[in-house]
Formats: sequence, structure tokens, C-alpha cells
Amino acid sequence: MSRHTATPFAFSAGSPAALAAHDAALDRFLAGDGDPLAALEPALAAEPGFVAGHLLVAGTAVAAWDKRSFALLRRSLAALLPFAARANARERAHFAAARAWLAGEHAKAADEYAAIVREWPLDALALRLTQAAWVFIGRSGGHLRVVAPALAAWQPDMPGYAHVLALHAYALAENGEGARAEESGRRAVALRPGHAGAIHAVTHALLDRGRAAEGAKWLDEHAAASTAGGLARHLAWHDALFQLELGRIDRALAHVDFPPAGGSATPASDAGDAAALLWRLELEGVDVGERWRPLADAWAARAGDAFWPLLDVHAMMAFAAAGRDADAAELLRIMESAGQGCTGGAAVVREVALPAARAVLAFARGEYARVVDLAGPLRPGLWRLGGSRTQRDTLDLTVLEAAIRAGRGRLAQALVGERRAAAPLTPRARVQAARAGALAADARAAA
Repeated sequence: MSRHTATPFAFSAGSPAALAAHDAALDRFLAGDGDPLAALEPALAAEPGFVAGHLLVAGTAVAAWDKRSFALLRRSLAALLPFAARANARERAHFAAARAWLAGEHAKAADEYAAIVREWPLDALALRLTQAAWVFIGRSGGHLRVVAPALAAWQPDMPGYAHVLALHAYALAENGEGARAEESGRRAVALRPGHAGAIHAVTHALLDRGRAAEGAKWLDEHAAASTAGGLARHLAWHDALFQLELGRIDRALAHVDFPPAGGSATPASDAGDAAALLWRLELEGVDVGERWRPLADAWAARAGDAFWPLLDVHAMMAFAAAGRDADAAELLRIMESAGQGCTGGAAVVREVALPAARAVLAFARGEYARVVDLAGPLRPGLWRLGGSRTQRDTLDLTVLEAAIRAGRGRLAQALVGERRAAAPLTPRARVQAARAGALAADARAAA
């Protein structure tokens, strides 16, 4: 039995030392605390046939949401292959899901990880990977249908219970149930202080409900956890969003550090966060100086990835804002190629990501009416890009700002009304609402 996760199912192989290393690595991975592989790699070197260890390494690659992680995923699955025949049913199911992910069958992989959870609800790794895969394909809120029944199978005194609470909190937040998300996330932090995943879930719940001041205070109170581990830069991004919503531009800019010190291999998700933050600042009319240049360089080094449509749109933000016309044109060409065919992924690129990228480019060129025409109709289907509601909100804000700048006051006021209905307006949003209202009043006066 796995000591930290209290899983009652069997592993096909592994000495007590290997299982202990697996427990430590899984605990780090689920908490978003440090490098999980550092605890696991020595065990795999000593026991190459440790199937569960290879599957955990593969899982970290799946959850990275980065095409550059495919090399690690391939190595893990190749190392596992000679021992797959003696793996048990649960391990074989993990192997099949990871292979589907590597093959680009992301929806299939998501469904296969969810099926593992339904069969073995105490498999916390499968639960975490279901979340990662469903966020990727735009079904983040749907994870609640998997995690809620699984949570019922856990007991509060089980080691690892805080991890499941954190996953439950994030699913609730993405499903629009902010109050319950905050409650579940705070319970997880009380059980496991510094749990970065739970801190992240509460952060989403507060931001989605317009509680920027409380969100900034929440992250400040958990600053130690927010500056270490795999979620550190992402939590810093969230803090920058809180500061921006509160009108504290200098504090938001203080979070712009790209590339990070020693960060030549910056994850694509971090590069996406950096682009989203700078773009939101641009929407506010903030001069970000030369900060776009190194970010555009980083995206140019990833040319040809065309892996996650959401991040392709963020790459376009960097190229468009930096005036990198050649890189922008090349990205559009790559996306057009990726959008060919009849697969679900091609349809997302063709029907959502490409027009969104063209809208971003149009905004940078001051063609605000074209932005509204291109991206306005996309709003109901932006979920297909994947990511969280907060990540996709950057595009919604782009449509709103374009409507204001294009003089479409009635549309701008309607969009503000939608946002006001969803959450109380923050100081930044109130300024935007006033601009939209003034335009709408002018339009009525002229009618």
C-alpha cells in the first residue's frame, strides 16, 4: 500500500524503497511543490522495471502542456514497454492513456484517465491527469463530474486527502461555483499549509468573483508557497492580475520578468502567462517598453510547435505587439496548416484559434472594428481553446476594449453588463465601464 496516498490497490513491481520514492514524488507533484522527479529518478535507475515510477514520470510530462515535454514522455513509455506485459490492469490503463496523449489524441486520453478514476477513485495520479487533460481540451468545468464522486470515496484522515480537496476546489471554480471552490480550497490549505494547488484554486475563485483586494491579500499571506515549486510563476501571474484589477500598475509590472533568471527552457505555459499579462497591460494603454522583445524571441524559438491553440494565440500577442510581422505571418501559416483536416483538433484551430490570432494581430495594428468582427462571434466558443476561464478572459477583454476604441458604445456597454452580472466590477473594470457608458450615451444622443 502506498504510504502517502493510502491507495489500496497493488503495484506490479517496486521495492519498499522504490515505493517510498514514488510516494514522495507523487506528493510533490500533486501539491505543486518542488521537482517531483528529483525524488524518483534514483529509484528508477536502481529498479528499471518499476512500472509505477515510469508512469508517474510520464504523467508529469502529460501535465506539462508543452510539446517539449514529449521527449520525456517518449523516454518514459519506451522504458516502460519491456515491462508492460507484467503491469496490472490499472497500470496498463495509465499506459494506454499516456500513449494516446503522445499520439495527439488528447480527448481520448482525457476520457481514459477519467475512466481510471471511475474504476479506481483513490488513484490520485489519474485524478490529477484527468484535470490536466480536460483543461487542455477546454472541459475544465467538466472535471467536477469526475472529482466529486472520487472525493466521496476518500476519508478526511487519509494521507493525500488535501490533494483531492484541492482538485475539487479547482473544478468547482472552473464550473462557476466560486463560493464552494473557496471553501474546499481553504480546507485543503488548512490540512496542508502551503499547498500550491489549493492556493491556486482559491485564487481562481476570488478572481472570478471580482474580489481582487482579497485575492492579493490571500497570495501575500501565502507568499512562501507562491515563490517555490512548479506553480510559483503562475501564482505570481495571478497576483499581477489582482494588482492590475486594483489599478496598481507598478505592482503589476513588477511581476514582468521574462525570461526568468536562468530560464532558457521556460515552460510554454509561463511564456503564455507573460504574454497575457503584457497584453492586458497594453489593453489598459500602459507602455510596457521593451518587454515584448525577449518574449517574442522565446516564442520564435518555439516556431512550429502548433501544439496548444490557446498558446498559439498567446504567441501571436507577442509577435503582434513586438511588431514582428514575419514571425506573425509564419505563425498564421503554421496554424493554417494545423487547421487542415477533419480531426477535432484541426477544427478548433480552423474555427476558433485562427480567427482569434487574426483578431489579435488586427488589434495591434489599430484595426479595432475588424477585431470586433473577427473575435466577437467567437466568444461563446472560446472554451474550445482550452485553458482556464481566466486565461481565456484575455480575449474577451480584447473584444471589449476593441469595441470601445471602435466607437461601438452600445456593444461595449452590453459586454460590460455581462461582466457586471458575473461579478462585482473591480476598480479597473469600473473605469472601463465608465468609458463604455459614455460611448453608449453619445450613441443614444446621436440617434
